[in-house]
Amino acid sequence: MWFVIFVFFGPIIYLIVSVIVDFFSDKIKEEKRRKYYGEEEIINVTTYNNENVSPNDIMLLFISQFRLHKSRYYVINYKVFNDKNEQNYAWSVRTTKQTFGWGVIYNIRFHFTNGWVYLSFSDSSFVSGGQESEKYYLSYTGLDLGTGKIERTLEICREEARIKWKMNGREPNDNLPFNYISLSGESSSLNDNSYRTSSNNSHENTAQPDLLSFYRSLLGLKLRFSHEELKKSYNEAVKKYHPDRYGASSQRDRENAEMLMKQINEAYNKLKPVAA
Repeated sequence: MWFVIFVFFGPIIYLIVSVIVDFFSDKIKEEKRRKYYGEEEIINVTTYNNENVSPNDIMLLFISQFRLHKSRYYVINYKVFNDKNEQNYAWSVRTTKQTFGWGVIYNIRFHFTNGWVYLSFSDSSFVSGGQESEKYYLSYTGLDLGTGKIERTLEICREEARIKWKMNGREPNDNLPFNYISLSGESSSLNDNSYRTSSNNSHENTAQPDLLSFYRSLLGLKLRFSHEELKKSYNEAVKKYHPDRYGASSQRDRENAEMLMKQINEAYNKLKPVAA
């Protein structure tokens, strides 16, 4: 009797236990990184239901982070979610800095619809998620050796996400990254020189103009704006996205609203000194 129950229900029980163990394992690893590796958050921006900032702005922010932090060695991973609810997840870009005794790793996470890519760069060879880093350098032909693989990985992630959409009876829209932007291609919105790292400039200072552009976009402001326009836009954003409005919504919606409200407050404080 027990043998029959084990044969039929054993795999199901094993699957459930594996999912629970993986979940808590990820949480423990995240806490370990923060506690022991001195993880510092540099950028963490997200849209809310893809409404407050265009996917194009998010993709450009991702590209700027890629160009700003790429070093001699890198690791790239990606994941696509099966859950239909994940397909409404807000676009987001998160960059963190981990300091080790042998060097620094910049981690760039780009989350879109129901998939994400995770890039890690360092000036020294390293291991991330059990994966050995690969060399990233400019070849004699002028091509970035590494960019091609990163582009292909991002595109594979995008295509698998598109398949998941269709399996769930949905058609992916034409927003980025489904409308793919090449990392090695030229863009009128990005000047490669403005994102090139050097020993004389800090990463934070180089990224600042890009963040200011994001903050203006977040509050719907033009390149030049007054204190009155800033305050008006800020008040309108608070009324629209304050977490109290989403008390009856799902936990994911509340978390997205809280993150966005944090960014709106940050945008207001960062833009006050540059208002006319």
